[in-house]
Amino acid sequence: MDFPIKIGDVLNLGKDFISTQKQGLRLMIYLDPRCSDELADEICTLFSPQSSRLKVFVRILSGEAEADSALIAGDGARSASILVCAHARDIAALGALPQPSCVIVGDDLRSQAADVLGVSILDVVSPRSGEMAAQLGTWFSTQIPARRTAIAADLSFAREAVSREIRSTTAWQNAVIALVPFTHGADLPVLVANQAKMILQLALVAGLELDAQRVPELLVTGAAALGGRRLARSFSPRFPPTRWLSRALISFSITWALGFAVERYHAARGPQH
Repeated sequence: MDFPIKIGDVLNLGKDFISTQKQGLRLMIYLDPRCSDELADEICTLFSPQSSRLKVFVRILSGEAEADSALIAGDGARSASILVCAHARDIAALGALPQPSCVIVGDDLRSQAADVLGVSILDVVSPRSGEMAAQLGTWFSTQIPARRTAIAADLSFAREAVSREIRSTTAWQNAVIALVPFTHGADLPVLVANQAKMILQLALVAGLELDAQRVPELLVTGAAALGGRRLARSFSPRFPPTRWLSRALISFSITWALGFAVERYHAARGPQH
């Protein structure tokens, strides 16, 4: 069997990711004057970008709903917004927030703040509901998926959540692909291409360049795919539905394990910025 990675396809994929990575993101942080200095300091420390791709601007709200609503609306069309306050009721009068927007509350639980503001709990972060950095990482990963690799590369606290989401999504995609009754062996290039995409994305999340150093990781991906194919052939039951489920389970497991191993490899090498 030919090695299931076409270098030309991988190069084209890498170029697409590099192009996306170069696109900057404008992030506006609005501090309500009633939030604590400790919370404001923690937010400003967390949002210290590692490169010029991410533009972070901090503004102090006036506490007057009409003026603050106009200020946020003026910036909303061009940026993502983070609103920081002590209680959700402090900013409830601002009305509908532009998307994507995240509200960080200092003294409410996430569920309480979401009820007051009429927003999804995914758009609320609270130190009272758990580790704030982890909640923010999840918000960036799920609410701004098109830019999550660039964001994670610039904001180290978002890397774990973004990497986990990429790994999980790719594993489930490959499980679904494996369920489809392809012509013998025809699904392998599709599965490997998806895994190669995951490897490149995880490298970008870790702040790495898509250069020749990624070649060994891609070779391991191809080898893992060939090993998975042999495993599937050895252990697949004869009854078709059971065989497809077995292939899906093997595909999911190998993709998930491969992503996890790459994450640990990058982590072991230490911070890339």
